[in-house]
Amino acid sequence: MKLSTGFIVAIILIGGGFMALPAAAQKIVTLGSGFSLPAGVAVDGHGNVFVADTFNNTVKEIPAGGGAVMTLSSGLFNPYGVAVDGQGDVFFSNTDNNTVMEIPAGGGAVVTLGSGFFNPYGVALDGQGNVFVADFANSLVKKIVLAAPVPALGAWGLLFCAALLGAAGLWAMERRPA
Repeated sequence: MKLSTGFIVAIILIGGGFMALPAAAQKIVTLGSGFSLPAGVAVDGHGNVFVADTFNNTVKEIPAGGGAVMTLSSGLFNPYGVAVDGQGDVFFSNTDNNTVMEIPAGGGAVVTLGSGFFNPYGVALDGQGNVFVADFANSLVKKIVLAAPVPALGAWGLLFCAALLGAAGLWAMERRPA
């Protein structure tokens, strides 16, 4: 059976027959191409789209106003989940390196927020800046608690404060404002 445009793929079985339900959206637009297993997608408040491009081992940004897809981080090992906070910081799971990382808004060095995972997949944020991780192969959900920001020391710029979290030996890194 061929469905016409505007129908979702879900089929409802009705007395031995089936029926396709009309889709809410009537238009699908391709925003970017050239990905290899894009696994995670997040959107910031400006409409920029962030993609964990798993088999290309990169995290990319599709600008809201159009334009070329930009690589934000490369040389990764199968990034999977991605999230973005209100300040534009991008968080992602570097799945086969067993780490969760942050790309600071506006650029700068990529920061490892936590390690000791076993194939972290999904990444989510709450309003307090905590990072939640689906630690897939450990069958756990973990929370990386980022400490409250404190003033930086003059010319040091970005300071990093490491904190040992819990008995699991999970290390979290916090980016401090300049």
